[in-house]
Amino acid sequence: MITLMLISMSVNAAPDIGIEYEYTNGIATITTANITVSVNAPGNVPTLHFKTESGLEYNVMFKQLLEYEDLNEDGAFQYNETIEGFPMVSLTSLQWLFSGFVTDEVDGEIQAIHFNFTSDEIVGMISPDLEVNIAMHLYLEDQIIDGYELLGGAEFKFDLFISGWDWANNDTLLALRFDITPGEGYEIKNQNNQTVDTTINTTNEEEKVTPLADLIKQRFSIENDENGAFFGYANQSKIMKEEQLSYGSVNASVSTTGDGSMQLFLSFEQFDELHYDPSLGTDDSSDSDSVPISWVTFITLPLVAAVALLISKQSKKK
Repeated sequence: MITLMLISMSVNAAPDIGIEYEYTNGIATITTANITVSVNAPGNVPTLHFKTESGLEYNVMFKQLLEYEDLNEDGAFQYNETIEGFPMVSLTSLQWLFSGFVTDEVDGEIQAIHFNFTSDEIVGMISPDLEVNIAMHLYLEDQIIDGYELLGGAEFKFDLFISGWDWANNDTLLALRFDITPGEGYEIKNQNNQTVDTTINTTNEEEKVTPLADLIKQRFSIENDENGAFFGYANQSKIMKEEQLSYGSVNASVSTTGDGSMQLFLSFEQFDELHYDPSLGTDDSSDSDSVPISWVTFITLPLVAAVALLISKQSKKK
């Protein structure tokens, strides 16, 4: 009985710092027991710095939006499909406003945190009505949002809202480029477990990534022999066009710069408004011996109930 009580107490006492956050010098930082994410945007290219408790680090930079003609009809961007004079927007031409933090709390404990960076001043913009909003979220508990699974406390979700893009043609696609740079000693693998060789320069020679069938969530892994993290992205987006809501397919293509970075192009169908969900996460845990919160309830309460029942029966016998 005493052993059961001690087990129950140890499960409840599993260390967990919850969610901590701050905003200093234009950088928003969010920390859990497993990860630290820093987001830098105002006056700069929006950049996310992701670090796990084990020390794995990588950066994700939002680089540009570009419209292209899908000549080979594969739904993915290749450089030879860019057309001279078609719109291309560097995200350095946007100024960004920070919203401040909003938290969801239960009994004084933060269960989720939300904030966003929204485009403000436009400098030399081809699409003067363009608006970009990067809404960011972190949850302590596992979540499933529109079929997209999130790991509680270990995965940082960011929603992209884009509107006001001036389409040059009615049969083109829009690509959003991210640059992903892992720390030294880590390699990038696609969802088919194929290594992306970032030591060679394949710029302007983009290749489509074959998606895993029937999975909404696709991902690139950043890993070595001991630790791993990932960049996750949905294979579909929400599209509002002519006041009709639908889902559009999203395809990825990649190239490499030769200096350790991968250029990722995510392609979207035409829209009036776009809503899209990528994320940064890790499968590692800072507390491998602890039981996840969702299991604590199912393990602890039955043990306590069993101990209480045993004590009650022993008391009655006396």
